[in-house]
Amino acid sequence: MGAFAEFMEKHKIKPESLARVSDVLERGAEADAAARLARAKARADKKPYAELNIAKPTSGRGVSALKVREAMEDKPMPKRVRAKLLRAARKMSKGDNLAAKDLFGEVARKPGLRRVADAVKKAGAKKAGG
Repeated sequence: MGAFAEFMEKHKIKPESLARVSDVLERGAEADAAARLARAKARADKKPYAELNIAKPTSGRGVSALKVREAMEDKPMPKRVRAKLLRAARKMSKGDNLAAKDLFGEVARKPGLRRVADAVKKAGAKKAGG
C-alpha cells in the first residue's frame, strides 16, 4: 500500500469524498470570477495579461474519483492532478501540514501532454538528422 492509500485509510476518507471536496475547491471563488472578468476585459482591450498583472483563475474542474483511486494504486499522475489532490487532502486532513512528497511518496510524476509531444519532436529530429 502506497503513501496516498495509507493517508486515505488513516483519515478514513473515501475516494468519492475527496473528489467532491476537490470539485468544491477547484470550482472557484470570488477571486476567480474577478480574474476571469479582468481577463475578458483585457482581451477586449487587446492588452496582454502580464502587462495588467492579472492572475490566472483556477481550472474549475476537480479530480474524479477514478483519479483518486489511481493515486491510491501508486500510478503516476500529472503535475496538475497531483496539485489538486494535495489541495483536497490538505483540506480534509484538517491541519496536517502535508507536502507532495509525504502524500505521494516516491511515485514518479507522469509527464504532461506537452512534454510528451516535445519528446516525440526531438526523437523525430534525431532520426531525420542522423
